[in-house]
Amino acid sequence: EYIDETICVPAVGQGSLAIECRENDSEIRELLNRLNDELTYTTVEAERAFLHKMEGGCQVPIAGFATMNEQNEISLTALVAKPDGTTILKETVVGSNPIEIGEE
Repeated sequence: EYIDETICVPAVGQGSLAIECRENDSEIRELLNRLNDELTYTTVEAERAFLHKMEGGCQVPIAGFATMNEQNEISLTALVAKPDGTTILKETVVGSNPIEIGEE
């Protein structure tokens, strides 16, 4: 069953695939760049900026889900909660710079 992200905001980067390689291996980096999906990269960049700003780890429930519309605006829905669920903060921000949106 599909659960809409407005009901259950997924973890930051959920479903994204990341590939690592040696920083100084330009040949492999060039090959891997061909596989990169710019839309996914940009939206995950916003999600990860939010996680970094919140100093996220495994102890506090933090979620973030970003999308991009036809006007190339990024929409990030972010959620932070107390571990016991007594307080839940959720907000959506929209903008064009993924880092700025994530840090807002």
